[in-house]
Amino acid sequence: MQRALTLLRIVAREGGNGGLGLVALSRLAGLHKTTVYRLASVLVTEGFLVRNPETDCYRLGLAVLDLGSSYLGNLTLRQEALPYINDLMKEADETVHLGVRDGNAVIYIEKVQAPANVIAHTRIGQRESVHVTALGKALLAFSDPADVEEVIAGGLPARTKHTVTVPAQFRAVLEEVRRNGYAINLEENHEHINAVAAPIFDHSGKPIAGIVVSGLVQRLPLARLRELGERTKVAATAISRQMGYICGDHT
Repeated sequence: MQRALTLLRIVAREGGNGGLGLVALSRLAGLHKTTVYRLASVLVTEGFLVRNPETDCYRLGLAVLDLGSSYLGNLTLRQEALPYINDLMKEADETVHLGVRDGNAVIYIEKVQAPANVIAHTRIGQRESVHVTALGKALLAFSDPADVEEVIAGGLPARTKHTVTVPAQFRAVLEEVRRNGYAINLEENHEHINAVAAPIFDHSGKPIAGIVVSGLVQRLPLARLRELGERTKVAATAISRQMGYICGDHT
């Protein structure tokens, strides 16, 4: 993996418009040509490099652009969302997360800790299964139905005794999320922790992220979660507008 990343960095730094040939890549990387060819072939297959059949030179592929665009998109999202999640944290006096979906997982990309409610089990960059989190359910509820079925087909393993593991029940939960505009989690991912989340939409109406309020069960009973759900939805809608979303069917 490290040697493949080294090749990418060399092509990015030295390749220019024409790219680099196998001999030049081998020399700059300090690797045998056979090794470089094998690594470069994998990178070509995955779209990170493109090989010119006429010159046998390698240049960066579109997959690199996709990664860069995703990074910049998340950076912009964090910048736009931070004032709103800060305000929500102060209003709720609970910890607030910003997260995105990655296949069958969600990833937290920002966390604003409430002084009175230390949530030690989460960190920025942490991945959680999409079906056990309020964030995941908030995003899945407004995603393509095929995405939902793909998650269900992958299994709904229990994290706690409260996790919804029956497909029909899970679909019913997502339907309720669509009606309410927010998702509630009652100890489904971590014992003694409840949460509520609302989705953030981009200019096309696609759910691209979500904000989550989480805390101890004693502090967040169901009635409080429903109250915070409405407030979280308002904050998520405001962020969606900042991302170019024109409010319609989702609000």
